[in-house]
Amino acid sequence: MSTHYDVQALPAEQREHILRGFGLGWWRQLGQVAIVFGVVLLACWYVGLLDATTLLNGLPSIATLAGEAMPPDFSGYRSWIRPLIDTLAMSIAGTAIAVVFSLVVAFVAARNTAPHPLVFGVARVLLNALRSVPELIMGIIFVAAVGFGALPGVLALGLHSVGMVSKFFAEAIEHVDEAPVEAARAAGATPMQVLLHAVLPQVTPQFADVAIYRWEYNFRASTVMGMVGAGGIGFDVAEYLVEKRGSPDAESHRDHWLKEWGIDKQLGERGGLTTPEIDAPERQIWLLQRKESKVGDGLGKTTGWIHRTVLKNRKVQMLSGVQYLRIDDAGLHIQVGDQQQCLPVDQVIICAGQEPLKELQAGLQAAGKPVHIIGGADVAAELDAKRAIRQGAELAAVI
Repeated sequence: MSTHYDVQALPAEQREHILRGFGLGWWRQLGQVAIVFGVVLLACWYVGLLDATTLLNGLPSIATLAGEAMPPDFSGYRSWIRPLIDTLAMSIAGTAIAVVFSLVVAFVAARNTAPHPLVFGVARVLLNALRSVPELIMGIIFVAAVGFGALPGVLALGLHSVGMVSKFFAEAIEHVDEAPVEAARAAGATPMQVLLHAVLPQVTPQFADVAIYRWEYNFRASTVMGMVGAGGIGFDVAEYLVEKRGSPDAESHRDHWLKEWGIDKQLGERGGLTTPEIDAPERQIWLLQRKESKVGDGLGKTTGWIHRTVLKNRKVQMLSGVQYLRIDDAGLHIQVGDQQQCLPVDQVIICAGQEPLKELQAGLQAAGKPVHIIGGADVAAELDAKRAIRQGAELAAVI
Protein backbone atom coordinates (compact mmCIF):
# COMPACT_ATOMS: atom_id res chain seq x y z
CA MET A 1 0.00 0.00 0.00
CA SER A 2 1.51 3.32 -1.06
CA THR A 3 0.89 6.79 0.37
CA HIS A 4 0.71 9.91 -1.78
CA TYR A 5 1.31 13.45 -0.54
CA ASP A 6 -0.04 16.58 -2.16
CA VAL A 7 2.95 18.91 -2.04
CA GLN A 8 0.87 21.84 -3.16
CA ALA A 9 -1.34 21.45 -0.12
CA LEU A 10 1.61 21.96 2.23
CA PRO A 11 2.49 25.37 3.64
CA ALA A 12 4.79 27.41 1.40
CA GLU A 13 7.63 27.36 3.93
CA GLN A 14 7.52 23.56 4.31
CA ARG A 15 7.20 23.11 0.55
CA GLU A 16 10.26 25.31 -0.01
CA HIS A 17 12.22 23.31 2.59
CA ILE A 18 11.42 20.02 0.82
CA LEU A 19 12.41 21.38 -2.57
CA ARG A 20 15.62 22.81 -1.14
CA GLY A 21 16.43 19.37 0.32
CA PHE A 22 15.96 17.73 -3.09
CA GLY A 23 18.20 20.35 -4.67
CA LEU A 24 20.97 19.90 -2.10
CA GLY A 25 20.82 16.13 -2.54
CA TRP A 26 21.17 16.49 -6.29
CA TRP A 27 24.17 18.80 -5.95
CA ARG A 28 25.74 16.46 -3.39
CA GLN A 29 25.46 13.51 -5.76
CA LEU A 30 26.85 15.59 -8.60
CA GLY A 31 29.83 16.54 -6.42
CA GLN A 32 30.51 12.91 -5.56
CA VAL A 33 30.45 11.95 -9.24
CA ALA A 34 32.82 14.83 -10.04
CA ILE A 35 35.28 13.69 -7.34
CA VAL A 36 35.27 10.10 -8.63
CA PHE A 37 35.72 11.29 -12.20
CA GLY A 38 38.59 13.55 -11.14
CA VAL A 39 40.40 10.70 -9.34
CA VAL A 40 40.00 8.42 -12.37
CA LEU A 41 41.26 11.15 -14.70
CA LEU A 42 44.27 11.80 -12.45
CA ALA A 43 45.14 8.09 -12.34
CA CYS A 44 44.90 7.81 -16.14
CA TRP A 45 47.21 10.81 -16.54
CA TYR A 46 49.67 9.44 -14.00
CA VAL A 47 50.09 6.08 -15.80
CA GLY A 48 50.30 7.71 -19.26
CA LEU A 49 46.92 6.55 -20.52
CA LEU A 50 46.20 10.06 -21.81
CA ASP A 51 49.38 10.13 -23.90
CA ALA A 52 47.78 9.66 -27.32
CA THR A 53 51.11 9.91 -29.16
CA THR A 54 52.61 6.93 -27.36
CA LEU A 55 49.46 4.87 -27.82
CA LEU A 56 49.26 5.63 -31.54
CA ASN A 57 52.94 4.87 -32.05
CA GLY A 58 52.40 1.46 -30.48
CA LEU A 59 49.62 0.43 -32.85
CA PRO A 60 51.98 -0.74 -35.65
CA SER A 61 53.84 -2.98 -33.18
CA ILE A 62 50.58 -4.49 -32.00
CA ALA A 63 49.54 -5.13 -35.60
CA THR A 64 52.89 -6.77 -36.36
CA LEU A 65 52.65 -9.02 -33.29
CA ALA A 66 49.09 -10.00 -34.14
CA GLY A 67 50.15 -10.82 -37.70
CA GLU A 68 53.01 -13.04 -36.51
CA ALA A 69 50.63 -14.90 -34.21
CA MET A 70 48.37 -15.89 -37.10
CA PRO A 71 47.68 -18.57 -38.01
CA PRO A 72 48.08 -20.39 -34.66
CA ASP A 73 50.53 -23.30 -34.60
CA PHE A 74 48.97 -26.43 -33.05
CA SER A 75 51.72 -28.81 -34.13
CA GLY A 76 52.96 -29.26 -30.56
CA TYR A 77 49.57 -29.92 -29.02
CA ARG A 78 50.73 -33.24 -27.54
CA SER A 79 53.13 -31.41 -25.24
CA TRP A 80 50.29 -29.22 -23.97
CA ILE A 81 48.24 -32.07 -22.49
CA ARG A 82 50.28 -32.60 -19.33
CA PRO A 83 50.61 -28.87 -18.47
CA LEU A 84 46.90 -28.43 -19.17
CA ILE A 85 46.03 -31.25 -16.79
CA ASP A 86 48.36 -29.79 -14.15
CA THR A 87 46.78 -26.35 -14.50
CA LEU A 88 43.26 -27.76 -14.38
CA ALA A 89 44.00 -29.91 -11.32
CA MET A 90 45.68 -27.04 -9.47
CA SER A 91 42.79 -24.66 -10.13
CA ILE A 92 40.13 -27.18 -9.08
CA ALA A 93 41.96 -28.21 -5.90
CA GLY A 94 42.75 -24.61 -4.94
CA THR A 95 39.15 -23.53 -5.49
CA ALA A 96 37.85 -26.50 -3.49
CA ILE A 97 40.04 -25.50 -0.53
CA ALA A 98 38.77 -21.93 -0.75
CA VAL A 99 35.07 -22.87 -0.95
CA VAL A 100 35.21 -25.37 1.94
CA PHE A 101 36.92 -22.95 4.32
CA SER A 102 34.87 -19.97 3.11
CA LEU A 103 31.59 -21.73 3.88
CA VAL A 104 32.63 -21.70 7.53
CA VAL A 105 34.40 -18.35 7.72
CA ALA A 106 31.72 -16.40 5.84
CA PHE A 107 29.04 -16.96 8.49
CA VAL A 108 31.25 -15.51 11.24
CA ALA A 109 32.39 -12.67 8.96
CA ALA A 110 28.83 -11.48 8.22
CA ARG A 111 27.26 -8.95 10.59
CA ASN A 112 23.86 -10.63 10.73
CA THR A 113 25.18 -14.14 11.48
CA ALA A 114 28.36 -13.52 13.49
CA PRO A 115 27.97 -14.82 17.06
CA HIS A 116 29.70 -11.74 18.56
CA PRO A 117 31.01 -8.38 17.27
CA LEU A 118 34.52 -9.35 18.38
CA VAL A 119 34.38 -12.55 16.32
CA PHE A 120 33.13 -10.53 13.35
CA GLY A 121 36.03 -8.06 13.67
CA VAL A 122 38.67 -10.79 13.97
CA ALA A 123 37.24 -12.65 10.97
CA ARG A 124 37.28 -9.50 8.81
CA VAL A 125 40.87 -8.68 9.80
CA LEU A 126 41.90 -12.25 8.92
CA LEU A 127 40.26 -12.04 5.50
CA ASN A 128 41.91 -8.68 4.82
CA ALA A 129 45.29 -10.18 5.71
CA LEU A 130 44.81 -13.16 3.39
CA ARG A 131 43.83 -10.90 0.49
CA SER A 132 46.81 -8.59 1.07
CA VAL A 133 49.42 -11.29 0.39
CA PRO A 134 49.80 -12.09 -3.35
CA GLU A 135 49.56 -15.71 -4.48
CA LEU A 136 53.13 -15.59 -5.77
CA ILE A 137 54.50 -14.68 -2.33
CA MET A 138 52.45 -17.43 -0.73
CA GLY A 139 53.77 -19.82 -3.38
CA ILE A 140 57.36 -19.00 -2.46
CA ILE A 141 56.58 -19.59 1.22
CA PHE A 142 54.95 -22.95 0.54
CA VAL A 143 57.81 -24.00 -1.76
CA ALA A 144 60.15 -23.57 1.20
CA ALA A 145 57.72 -25.54 3.38
CA VAL A 146 56.72 -28.50 1.20
CA GLY A 147 59.17 -28.40 -1.72
CA PHE A 148 58.62 -28.00 -5.43
CA GLY A 149 55.70 -29.34 -7.40
CA ALA A 150 52.00 -28.58 -7.75
CA LEU A 151 51.25 -28.76 -4.00
CA PRO A 152 52.70 -25.35 -2.99
CA GLY A 153 50.80 -23.72 -5.86
CA VAL A 154 47.54 -25.34 -4.78
CA LEU A 155 48.03 -24.26 -1.16
CA ALA A 156 48.88 -20.70 -2.22
CA LEU A 157 45.87 -20.41 -4.52
CA GLY A 158 43.54 -21.92 -1.94
CA LEU A 159 44.70 -19.79 0.99
CA HIS A 160 44.63 -16.54 -1.00
CA SER A 161 41.22 -17.41 -2.43
CA VAL A 162 39.79 -17.91 1.05
CA GLY A 163 40.22 -14.20 1.71
CA MET A 164 38.33 -13.17 -1.43
CA VAL A 165 35.68 -15.90 -1.57
CA SER A 166 34.82 -15.51 2.12
CA LYS A 167 34.35 -11.77 1.62
CA PHE A 168 31.89 -12.29 -1.24
CA PHE A 169 30.08 -15.04 0.67
CA ALA A 170 29.78 -12.83 3.78
CA GLU A 171 28.41 -9.89 1.79
CA ALA A 172 25.82 -12.17 0.18
CA ILE A 173 24.75 -13.34 3.64
CA GLU A 174 24.44 -9.74 4.88
CA HIS A 175 21.98 -8.92 2.06
CA VAL A 176 19.54 -11.80 2.60
CA ASP A 177 15.83 -11.09 3.03
CA GLU A 178 15.14 -11.00 6.78
CA ALA A 179 11.52 -12.16 6.41
CA PRO A 180 12.34 -15.91 6.10
CA VAL A 181 14.88 -15.56 8.93
CA GLU A 182 12.33 -13.95 11.25
CA ALA A 183 9.72 -16.54 10.29
CA ALA A 184 12.10 -19.41 11.10
CA ARG A 185 12.98 -17.88 14.47
CA ALA A 186 9.31 -17.31 15.25
CA ALA A 187 8.66 -20.98 14.51
CA GLY A 188 11.22 -21.94 17.16
CA ALA A 189 14.11 -22.91 14.86
CA THR A 190 17.58 -23.18 16.36
CA PRO A 191 20.35 -20.86 15.10
CA MET A 192 21.77 -23.67 12.98
CA GLN A 193 18.35 -24.44 11.50
CA VAL A 194 17.91 -20.75 10.69
CA LEU A 195 21.21 -20.76 8.78
CA LEU A 196 20.43 -23.99 6.93
CA HIS A 197 16.78 -23.34 6.05
CA ALA A 198 16.40 -19.54 5.96
CA VAL A 199 19.81 -18.13 5.01
CA LEU A 200 21.61 -20.77 2.96
CA PRO A 201 18.83 -21.30 0.35
CA GLN A 202 18.87 -17.55 -0.39
CA VAL A 203 22.62 -17.29 -0.91
CA THR A 204 23.32 -20.61 -2.68
CA PRO A 205 23.05 -19.08 -6.19
CA GLN A 206 25.48 -16.29 -5.26
CA PHE A 207 27.84 -18.83 -3.69
CA ALA A 208 27.83 -20.85 -6.90
CA ASP A 209 28.51 -17.76 -9.01
CA VAL A 210 31.46 -16.75 -6.83
CA ALA A 211 32.89 -20.28 -6.80
CA ILE A 212 32.77 -20.56 -10.60
CA TYR A 213 34.29 -17.10 -11.04
CA ARG A 214 37.07 -17.90 -8.57
CA TRP A 215 37.79 -21.20 -10.31
CA GLU A 216 38.15 -19.31 -13.60
CA TYR A 217 40.53 -16.87 -11.89
CA ASN A 218 42.55 -19.69 -10.30
CA PHE A 219 42.82 -21.43 -13.66
CA ARG A 220 44.64 -18.39 -15.02
CA ALA A 221 46.62 -17.80 -11.83
CA SER A 222 47.83 -21.41 -11.72
CA THR A 223 49.86 -20.80 -14.89
CA VAL A 224 51.87 -18.23 -12.92
CA MET A 225 52.13 -20.42 -9.82
CA GLY A 226 53.52 -23.21 -11.98
CA MET A 227 56.67 -21.13 -12.56
CA VAL A 228 57.47 -20.67 -9.05
CA GLY A 229 61.84 -25.42 -2.38
CA ALA A 230 70.26 -27.62 12.02
CA GLY A 231 73.41 -25.91 11.98
CA GLY A 232 75.22 -25.15 8.77
CA ILE A 233 77.99 -27.72 8.85
CA GLY A 234 75.60 -30.44 9.99
CA PHE A 235 73.37 -29.79 7.00
CA ASP A 236 76.36 -29.83 4.68
CA VAL A 237 77.55 -33.18 6.02
CA ALA A 238 74.07 -34.71 5.95
CA GLU A 239 73.57 -33.53 2.37
CA TYR A 240 76.92 -35.05 1.40
CA LEU A 241 76.05 -38.40 3.00
CA VAL A 242 72.66 -38.84 1.34
CA GLU A 243 73.65 -37.56 -2.10
CA LYS A 244 74.15 -40.15 -4.80
CA ARG A 245 77.66 -40.12 -6.23
CA GLY A 246 77.38 -39.99 -9.99
CA SER A 247 79.74 -39.22 -12.83
CA PRO A 248 82.41 -36.61 -12.03
CA ASP A 249 81.82 -35.15 -15.49
CA ALA A 250 80.59 -31.56 -15.17
CA GLU A 251 77.94 -31.96 -17.90
CA SER A 252 76.46 -35.08 -16.30
CA HIS A 253 76.50 -33.49 -12.85
CA ARG A 254 74.63 -30.45 -14.17
CA ASP A 255 72.00 -32.58 -15.89
CA HIS A 256 71.50 -34.58 -12.71
CA TRP A 257 71.07 -31.37 -10.70
CA LEU A 258 68.53 -29.99 -13.19
CA LYS A 259 66.48 -33.20 -13.01
CA GLU A 260 66.57 -33.17 -9.22
CA TRP A 261 65.13 -29.66 -9.06
CA GLY A 262 62.60 -30.26 -11.85
CA ILE A 263 64.17 -27.90 -14.38
CA ASP A 264 63.55 -28.72 -18.04
CA LYS A 265 66.53 -27.33 -19.95
CA GLN A 266 64.79 -28.11 -23.25
CA LEU A 267 61.92 -25.79 -22.18
CA GLY A 268 59.38 -28.33 -23.37
CA GLU A 269 57.26 -28.03 -20.24
CA ARG A 270 55.22 -25.09 -18.99
CA GLY A 271 57.47 -22.54 -17.30
CA GLY A 272 60.52 -24.72 -17.95
CA LEU A 273 59.55 -26.88 -14.96
CA THR A 274 58.90 -30.59 -14.82
CA THR A 275 58.43 -33.26 -12.15
CA PRO A 276 61.59 -33.51 -10.00
CA GLU A 277 63.47 -36.82 -10.17
CA ILE A 278 64.65 -37.47 -6.62
CA ASP A 279 67.24 -40.20 -6.16
CA ALA A 280 66.73 -42.69 -3.37
CA PRO A 281 68.96 -41.75 -0.41
CA GLU A 282 72.24 -43.61 -0.12
CA ARG A 283 71.62 -44.22 3.60
CA GLN A 284 69.23 -43.40 6.44
CA ILE A 285 70.28 -40.22 8.25
CA TRP A 286 69.18 -38.70 11.56
CA LEU A 287 70.14 -35.04 12.04
CA LEU A 288 70.10 -34.22 15.75
CA GLN A 289 70.70 -31.11 17.85
CA ARG A 290 70.52 -30.20 21.53
CA LYS A 291 68.77 -26.86 21.00
CA GLU A 292 64.98 -26.74 21.29
CA SER A 293 64.65 -24.53 18.20
CA LYS A 294 63.76 -25.88 14.80
CA VAL A 295 66.58 -27.79 13.14
CA GLY A 296 68.24 -25.45 10.66
CA ASP A 297 66.61 -22.37 12.15
CA GLY A 298 69.91 -20.50 12.02
CA LEU A 299 70.66 -21.17 8.36
CA GLY A 300 71.12 -18.22 6.03
CA LYS A 301 67.88 -16.78 4.71
CA THR A 302 69.08 -16.93 1.12
CA THR A 303 70.17 -20.58 1.01
CA GLY A 304 68.76 -22.27 4.10
CA TRP A 305 65.55 -23.35 2.39
CA ILE A 306 67.58 -25.13 -0.28
CA HIS A 307 69.40 -27.29 2.26
CA ARG A 308 66.20 -28.07 4.14
CA THR A 309 64.44 -29.07 0.91
CA VAL A 310 67.29 -31.36 -0.18
CA LEU A 311 67.37 -33.19 3.14
CA LYS A 312 63.59 -33.45 3.30
CA ASN A 313 63.53 -35.01 -0.17
CA ARG A 314 66.18 -37.49 1.01
CA LYS A 315 63.99 -38.57 3.97
CA VAL A 316 66.44 -37.21 6.56
CA GLN A 317 64.90 -37.34 10.06
CA MET A 318 65.47 -34.06 11.95
CA LEU A 319 65.08 -33.92 15.73
CA SER A 320 65.66 -31.01 18.12
CA GLY A 321 65.85 -30.89 21.92
CA VAL A 322 67.83 -34.14 21.94
CA GLN A 323 69.76 -35.47 24.92
CA TYR A 324 72.51 -37.94 24.04
CA LEU A 325 72.57 -40.82 26.53
CA ARG A 326 75.06 -43.41 25.27
CA ILE A 327 76.42 -45.32 22.30
CA ASP A 328 76.56 -49.12 22.33
CA ASP A 329 76.25 -52.04 19.95
CA ALA A 330 72.51 -51.37 19.59
CA GLY A 331 73.07 -47.84 18.31
CA LEU A 332 72.75 -44.29 19.60
CA HIS A 333 70.51 -43.89 22.64
CA ILE A 334 68.79 -40.50 22.89
CA GLN A 335 65.99 -38.83 24.81
CA VAL A 336 63.56 -36.31 23.34
CA GLY A 337 61.29 -34.83 25.97
CA ASP A 338 60.20 -37.68 28.22
CA GLN A 339 60.69 -40.41 25.64
CA GLN A 340 63.85 -42.44 25.18
CA GLN A 341 64.69 -44.26 21.98
CA CYS A 342 67.57 -46.02 20.29
CA LEU A 343 68.56 -45.11 16.76
CA PRO A 344 69.96 -48.23 15.01
CA VAL A 345 72.98 -46.48 13.50
CA ASP A 346 76.36 -47.94 12.66
CA GLN A 347 78.16 -44.58 12.40
CA VAL A 348 77.94 -41.39 14.47
CA ILE A 349 79.33 -38.15 13.05
CA ILE A 350 79.81 -35.27 15.47
CA CYS A 351 79.54 -31.83 13.85
CA ALA A 352 80.76 -29.65 16.70
CA GLY A 353 81.58 -26.54 14.73
CA GLN A 354 83.89 -25.36 12.00
CA GLU A 355 86.95 -23.18 11.60
CA PRO A 356 87.93 -20.93 8.69
CA LEU A 357 90.50 -22.34 6.27
CA LYS A 358 93.25 -19.73 5.77
CA GLU A 359 96.20 -21.88 4.68
CA LEU A 360 96.85 -19.79 1.56
CA GLN A 361 96.92 -16.47 3.39
CA ALA A 362 100.46 -16.71 4.80
CA GLY A 363 102.00 -17.88 1.52
CA LEU A 364 100.36 -15.14 -0.52
CA GLN A 365 101.35 -12.46 1.96
CA ALA A 366 104.94 -13.78 2.01
CA ALA A 367 105.00 -13.45 -1.77
CA GLY A 368 103.94 -9.80 -1.46
CA LYS A 369 100.41 -10.34 -2.74
CA PRO A 370 97.51 -8.41 -1.20
CA VAL A 371 95.05 -10.70 0.57
CA HIS A 372 91.40 -9.96 1.35
CA ILE A 373 89.40 -12.51 3.34
CA ILE A 374 85.60 -12.64 3.13
CA GLY A 375 82.76 -15.10 3.63
CA GLY A 376 83.46 -18.45 5.27
CA ALA A 377 87.22 -17.89 5.14
CA ASP A 378 86.68 -14.86 7.37
CA VAL A 379 84.19 -16.23 9.88
CA ALA A 380 83.16 -19.88 9.64
CA ALA A 381 79.68 -19.39 11.02
CA GLU A 382 76.50 -21.06 9.83
CA LEU A 383 75.88 -20.94 6.10
CA ASP A 384 75.08 -17.37 5.13
CA ALA A 385 75.51 -16.36 1.50
CA LYS A 386 73.98 -12.98 2.30
CA ARG A 387 76.92 -12.02 4.53
CA ALA A 388 79.45 -13.22 1.95
CA ILE A 389 77.73 -11.26 -0.82
CA ARG A 390 77.69 -8.11 1.31
CA GLN A 391 81.39 -8.45 2.16
CA GLY A 392 82.21 -9.06 -1.49
CA ALA A 393 80.32 -5.94 -2.57
CA GLU A 394 82.02 -3.83 0.11
CA LEU A 395 85.43 -5.15 -0.94
CA ALA A 396 84.75 -4.44 -4.62
CA ALA A 397 83.88 -0.85 -3.73
CA VAL A 398 87.27 -0.12 -2.12
CA ILE A 399 89.78 -1.97 -4.30
